[in-house]
Amino acid sequence: MLPPLRVIRPCPEPDGNEIVVCGNADGSRFRMPAIRIPPDLEVEPDELLRFGLGGGTEGEIEATQQQRLDGWLDRRILLHVRVPF
Repeated sequence: MLPPLRVIRPCPEPDGNEIVVCGNADGSRFRMPAIRIPPDLEVEPDELLRFGLGGGTEGEIEATQQQRLDGWLDRRILLHVRVPF
């Protein structure tokens, strides 16, 4: 059985064989902000939505789905970023 978890601030140095994990629980810093799509933009179902990110960098958004062996559908949104070098 695992020992109970303790939350201590600030993060202490580990004692002996302890493993200490410290961090910010705010996961929003790892999320991509919403992309504003102009209302007059129309995208065909099989096309990728392409947009500029500045400095020659381009982004594409693609929606896909694939049926798993257990019958469920995996729906995905993919973000592709192209950076010139």
